[in-house]
Amino acid sequence: MSNTNESELIAVQDVQPIPDTVTELLNKLSHELDAVHGTDSELHQLWLETEWLKGNLRSGQLCLPRNWELIIFRMVRENSPSLRRYSYALQTARELAEALRRLVPFC
Repeated sequence: MSNTNESELIAVQDVQPIPDTVTELLNKLSHELDAVHGTDSELHQLWLETEWLKGNLRSGQLCLPRNWELIIFRMVRENSPSLRRYSYALQTARELAEALRRLVPFC
């Protein structure tokens, strides 16, 4: 994801302040995926995406893509079998997806 063109991203903090809830949910999901992301390519991709978003936050920003969908949205929408195996991660992913949608309605 580091090869993403900056024009393909929207900086959320330019739209509104980033609630602490988003940071907390990103950290929680990352922690929940730490032990299982190597078991499934979809979970690994979600873990990478979560780490990418956390890296954005560490640098003082949160950028979301304009032209492609974050995997978290697809996995939650499709009730991903990969996530269903880990109900605790599925619940956190749902909460995070909802929090991100509230920040940027086009997500």
